Amino acid sequence: MSFKSAKIDTTAPVKDKEESFKQGRMIADMDEDVEVNLQEAQAKAYNLDSQHSKKSLACKILMRKSLLKWKKCLK
Repeated sequence: MSFKSAKIDTTAPVKDKEESFKQGRMIADMDEDVEVNLQEAQAKAYNLDSQHSKKSLACKILMRKSLLKWKKCLK
């Protein structure tokens, strides 16, 4: 019976774990970036809607005021 010695590479699993950890961290960072970008986009859309509503209301008020002025002039 003969026993042959085999060299076992013990550093490979450690490197694989490190790479796996790095990839997992990169994915988590990308997910976080996507969430931040989504929140920013939603905030911008909300602000645009909010600004549009305010401008529309301001325009309606101005139109009513000018219409009232015209009605007074016509009387």
